[in-house]
Amino acid sequence: MRRTLTVAGLALALLVPATLRAQLPVVTGWLGEARVDVTPFTGAQVGAGASEALSFYGRVGAIVAAGVRRDGADMRGTMRIELHGRVSADPIQELRWAPYLVGGAMLGCAEARRCRPLLLLRIGLEGPMRGGWIPGAEIGVGDGLQLGFVLRAGRAGRR
Repeated sequence: MRRTLTVAGLALALLVPATLRAQLPVVTGWLGEARVDVTPFTGAQVGAGASEALSFYGRVGAIVAAGVRRDGADMRGTMRIELHGRVSADPIQELRWAPYLVGGAMLGCAEARRCRPLLLLRIGLEGPMRGGWIPGAEIGVGDGLQLGFVLRAGRAGRR
């Protein structure tokens, strides 16, 4: 009996991986992103940024974006600088599509002399990685209602 348990224990130890996928260390390094944000009926911005892993589920990032916004009958240039944190519900891509939450602060500028600090909150959905890029779609508030479309650089097995 004792010998049978010893053999079974050794066999089980050889079959179970030494480290489970969810126990892997946090992979660090800045990952880039490109995005288009639309404020319905009033404007749009294109931007670029990067994020760094803070924990297994969380990342911190920065974005710079510029575009145009309707102001009455006129179109005006806009820009924003954003610092945010992002929390993913599925950091190891177990699901094909996974929700995430973004919160942070930004400096939104309607013109060079008209800048104001704003808080932002977005909820998004990331898709499967293709060609090293992860597509995403977001809806949120910051400087009004915003719809965002994102392409983020990814690593195999991680969001």
